[in-house]
Amino acid sequence: MTAKDDLFVLIKSLSKTEKAYFKKYTSIHSSEGNQLYLNLFDVINELGVYDESVLKKKLEHLGIKQLSVYKNYLYKIILRSQVQYTRTHTENHYLEELLLEIEVLMAKNLFSQCTSLIHKAKNIAKENENFASLLKVIQYEIRFIKQSPSVKNWQEMYENAANDEIEALKKL
Repeated sequence: MTAKDDLFVLIKSLSKTEKAYFKKYTSIHSSEGNQLYLNLFDVINELGVYDESVLKKKLEHLGIKQLSVYKNYLYKIILRSQVQYTRTHTENHYLEELLLEIEVLMAKNLFSQCTSLIHKAKNIAKENENFASLLKVIQYEIRFIKQSPSVKNWQEMYENAANDEIEALKKL
């Protein structure tokens, strides 16, 4: 494998779903010039074996003169789209987003809107044995209990959260 075929290898490593996501991502974040990148993507994707001369021949009609510049930019776009894809398709990234949403709602004193997010985040953290994030969720839960004026059974809830915190710390 050489630096010249890194883009080819990256494109070939993508699943059908990831390729579809890349195309959607590019269309959302697109300008008129991005159509060239999509065309380059499609042409490289169709190649069975990487051959730069074959690639240049297939791209003649597009007017791409500095192929290395286009390939480099396409490589970066694909990586950005895959980071976004991974962010939205893994539980830990989803958990991070939930924690940020909880933080936003708590900063705005919208405690009643935090309840379901806290429970959801807590369950995900437990299921994935992500004890560091579980501790963060429990801290939000305790803060919620302390600051929310509408919490009934606050002592019992606080004791349960404190016990959960102790258990998470033991597992860390």
